Amino acid sequence: MKKFSNELNQIIELYNTLNFSNEDDLLSEIKNKNTCENILAIVQTILSKEPHHFDALLWRIRINNSPDFNNTSAIQDDCNFILNNSTDITNRLQAYDWLIYIYLEKLSLSDIAIETLHDKLSEVAGIKDNCTLQDQAFGDTYYRLAALFQEKGDESEAVKYYMKSFKHAPKL
Repeated sequence: MKKFSNELNQIIELYNTLNFSNEDDLLSEIKNKNTCENILAIVQTILSKEPHHFDALLWRIRINNSPDFNNTSAIQDDCNFILNNSTDITNRLQAYDWLIYIYLEKLSLSDIAIETLHDKLSEVAGIKDNCTLQDQAFGDTYYRLAALFQEKGDESEAVKYYMKSFKHAPKL
């Protein structure tokens, strides 16, 4: 993956120029769309040479989530590809987070988000060599479950998950 470091640095530079704060400015919108298309072209070049380049896939997910593309099905496909093919826990956790975001924020499917959070918990339980990452991931995932159950009005489940969250990653 080091052979694509120049391309990844170029993606980062381009990404840092994006500005979605002024939605009414047509010139900014055109610049953002062109920049996003340039990033996707670089990503596609990387993926054409190395289809399992998970950093490139994660960049494609970010761009497909931008206001110019907003391509939830492509994001889901990339996330599922990462989950089915990557052994790197960091990539897998990011893919779960993107799926959860899509289910909650874009598709309003809280029940599927809860299922995905439970799948993520199973994944987190398998982390053996990094206790800090495991505790943080457990804490964050339990906290998100608690918030979802609280939103649904199930206070007892919410409290249960808030307690589990606090056990792993105490928040003040």
